[in-house]
Amino acid sequence: MGVKKMKDVKTPKRQSVRFSPDPGAYAQIDVEGNCHDEDFDPSIVALITDEAYRGCGLVMLETDQLNIGDKCSIKVGRIGPILAEVKWKKEIDTSIVKIGFQFLE
Repeated sequence: MGVKKMKDVKTPKRQSVRFSPDPGAYAQIDVEGNCHDEDFDPSIVALITDEAYRGCGLVMLETDQLNIGDKCSIKVGRIGPILAEVKWKKEIDTSIVKIGFQFLE
């Protein structure tokens, strides 16, 4: 009788639970990274696709202002502004992108 090998166990990609946003919820993004309410000056508005304790996914018009590794401030619904980093960017079509943000605070 031989020894059976166990399959490699994959660790989950996400370490916090994702949940759906409230209907009609949106995010505002200040690409300059101003995290104080009085300095927060958003130049981008996006729809929230999912939220978590550590980050969020947003859908917006294509922009060169946000690229992987960039830091910015985000108001997600009624929360924030929070300092965040762009972790990934996926083109939905030629004018729409989905961007994943990790909260840094």
